[in-house]
Amino acid sequence: MIRLIPLLTLLTVSPLAAQGKKTTSAKPFWPDEGPRTWTARITRPAITANDMRVRLYQFADDSMMGREAATLGGWKGTEYVAREYQRLGLVPGGDNGTYFQEIQYGQLRYDSTRVQLAVAGAPLMLGSQWMPLLPSTPNMVAGRFAGQNVTVVYGGRWLDSTVTLDPAVVRGKVVVFSPAAAAAPRPAGVAAPRDTRASIAGAAGVFVIVDQLTRTALVPRNGLMPTVAGSTGGAAITREVAASLFDRPLDQLSAGALGKSVSGSWTYEYTRPEYPARNVIGILPGSDPVLKHQYVLIGAHNDHIGMVRGTLKPEHDSLRAFNKVLKPQGANDRV
Repeated sequence: MIRLIPLLTLLTVSPLAAQGKKTTSAKPFWPDEGPRTWTARITRPAITANDMRVRLYQFADDSMMGREAATLGGWKGTEYVAREYQRLGLVPGGDNGTYFQEIQYGQLRYDSTRVQLAVAGAPLMLGSQWMPLLPSTPNMVAGRFAGQNVTVVYGGRWLDSTVTLDPAVVRGKVVVFSPAAAAAPRPAGVAAPRDTRASIAGAAGVFVIVDQLTRTALVPRNGLMPTVAGSTGGAAITREVAASLFDRPLDQLSAGALGKSVSGSWTYEYTRPEYPARNVIGILPGSDPVLKHQYVLIGAHNDHIGMVRGTLKPEHDSLRAFNKVLKPQGANDRV
């Protein structure tokens, strides 16, 4: 997710939770390493290490709890940045005249009690006969479907780009795909193949036949709600369910063959957290009459990765990874 925090805000001063702490002496790993704590003080016009410490020691203090998105620590961090934007005289660039742009980052899930699918009026068993697909931006599969007596049409193999789907046949229907053909291992850095044919052709839904269903889509997870172009919902179905949709075996069907009707509904739900994740956007207007309508974007993360759950110490995950993995392997060695 994009987080907008102009770097210039790190060069000014404002009190935060770390104020008043006394600098403690500790044996540094490197001779030029800074102290473990830093007392807030007035900054100077020049950009110096000490001026940066005034800002960063407060923003990264344990009281900020790692600033994980959608937590109190993350909320405190964005409030802090917004106050600094206001103090600097930046123009609010967020929602409704504020500095904040709320992001749909929170708990995502399908509610198993509210999803349903039936073939010709006969309900299917969730988990053993079908599962809704997670939203997929690359495949243009949305996290929602609602339809009554929608005709199904066979679309051939999933990911088979040699088969063109006729919008006149597909539009408003549910396209059923056989499993994708076996593929060679994908080289590192190569994007996964995608299939947007049904969505582009205007299908109401996409059903992909799978050999084994998983319940991953029903497991709540924290994340960013995917943005999907279009409204084509998706589901995974077993071979047995797919066979019941058509009057002939699947291996005797050609793309465009019509089948029975299905009815169903499901929605990938977002639960707004108590402390929503937010971008913080401030604008420094330009003075040039020609260029003032163009924008230069300067951004940085305002959140971090939070804290280890269930520990007595406020140990940030990044510190744990460093202390437990990198440091023993010589991460502090000067090369």
